[in-house]
Amino acid sequence: MHFHTWRAGDIIVLNDIKGGRGMLSGIKSFQFNTNTKTQIILVLVVSVCAFIWAYSNILKYSMDFAHNAGRYLAISMFVWFVANAIFLRGSTSLIKTLGFIVIYSGFLAGSFVGLENYKSNLGDGLSSIKQAFEETIEEGYDKDGYAVEIKKPINTHIESSGDIGVVEKFVKSNISQQVEMQNKYLRRLKDIQWETLFDANRLTNDPELKESKYMLRQAENALSEYETTLALFIEDVEHRVESLKLSPEFKAGFIMEFKKSINESKTDAFKLMGYEREILELTGKMIAFLDSNKGGWSSLDDTIVFETDKQVNEYNSLLTYLELLSAKQSNLQLQIMNNKRKAFDKADKFLK
Repeated sequence: MHFHTWRAGDIIVLNDIKGGRGMLSGIKSFQFNTNTKTQIILVLVVSVCAFIWAYSNILKYSMDFAHNAGRYLAISMFVWFVANAIFLRGSTSLIKTLGFIVIYSGFLAGSFVGLENYKSNLGDGLSSIKQAFEETIEEGYDKDGYAVEIKKPINTHIESSGDIGVVEKFVKSNISQQVEMQNKYLRRLKDIQWETLFDANRLTNDPELKESKYMLRQAENALSEYETTLALFIEDVEHRVESLKLSPEFKAGFIMEFKKSINESKTDAFKLMGYEREILELTGKMIAFLDSNKGGWSSLDDTIVFETDKQVNEYNSLLTYLELLSAKQSNLQLQIMNNKRKAFDKADKFLK
């Protein structure tokens, strides 16, 4: 058929083929259907882009889904106006309405899925860090909060990914280094048999207190080295956290919270170390007291016995203060542990 020549017979035949509708009407109907399908496809493409954008930008906005719903309502309206101007012009009200709903749904779905995945990943990381922390408590401290050597290696396996995985690796590495520093200090004390310093039988075999004074010097060296190593470690941590490879939107918030946390940890660590220093100095005073009262004491049934009540009272006064310092150090350590546990519990509630 030659369409440049219109004849009545041709039109009648086409009318019959179209079931009684005119050829022009059939062509318009065909064009409308094609445009509608194209519009639907384009709306779906925009919705997918909205999903991806909201999913990938979850950290740039609020972590509250309801807040994001309000934010994305305004953004969806803007996107819908642009879409209406570009490819929804001339479409039916139904198509326009559905277009807005689909676009808005894309933003909401991306925000919801992104938030849930982030929380799940964060939960894995926090759970793994908490487990490492609990291991250090169970293995590294007795029931009274006194430090003991940790012989079981800390689990440094990374359970999370992305920014959370980088943080998890960083924190676990710090925990592992702290454990090694503490272990080294405790091993130094163990090597000099520090726990036997005031053992009555040992003191009997050390009447001139030469061995006792040597033990004090070795303990002083070990503590000074530990203090220096700890200070350098904290300084290094504060430097390394700035160089972590994190996304800009995550890094800003993390650095701020981490600095707050490291300042608190630094204060606690130096307080504990301060008690350790006081205990060592007081121990030195007790050895000096024994040295200045040579011949005025002896050992009986694993107990130091003095000749005069004055000596007993002076020595017991020093011993009582030593026990007080030790109790303060223990209580502070237990308080630090409890505060850490509360912080983890608070994070767990946020993720639920």
